[in-house]
Amino acid sequence: MGDLTPIERAVATYRGDWERCEFDTVGCTSVNPETLADSTSSDYEFRYIDISSVDHGSIDWSSVQHLRFGDAP
Repeated sequence: MGDLTPIERAVATYRGDWERCEFDTVGCTSVNPETLADSTSSDYEFRYIDISSVDHGSIDWSSVQHLRFGDAP
C-alpha cells in the first residue's frame, strides 16, 4: 500500500470490493436517498447515524440515536 493516497488506503482496508468511481459519476453511488425536506415537521423522529456509529463499514445499531428533525445537525 506504499504509493496509495489516504483515501485509497481506507477503501482498500475497509471495503476493497467497493466499486471505484469519480464522486460525480451519475449512478455510481447514492447518498441520502431518503433526504428529508426542509418542510418536515420539527417533531418528526428518525434514526440518526453519525460517524461514531460506524466501524469498518458496519453500523453499531445500539449506538444509533433517535433524533427529532428540529434537533438534528
